[in-house]
Amino acid sequence: MNIMKIIDPRLMIVVAFLYAAGMFLKAMPWFNQEWAIPAILWVLGISIVFVYLAFVLAEPLSAATAVLAVIHGTFAAALAVFGNQLIKQWDNKNSE
Repeated sequence: MNIMKIIDPRLMIVVAFLYAAGMFLKAMPWFNQEWAIPAILWVLGISIVFVYLAFVLAEPLSAATAVLAVIHGTFAAALAVFGNQLIKQWDNKNSE
């Protein structure tokens, strides 16, 4: 399966941003609810994708755009969290 068929390649920057946002939240000493990071990234991903679709890609503000934002925002957040877990597991495997 090709990941570029699931997530629009123009939205891969959102995945990178969400990954960085998750790492930023995790590094903050005042933020101790790490369990909430995936949910925060999910909501942030949907919001960013909606704004990106509507204003950068000039999609009309419609229900279809909102549905696309939910789908692509969910995939972007999931890919960011999955990428983080892959890196953590790879580091754990190599440190043994």
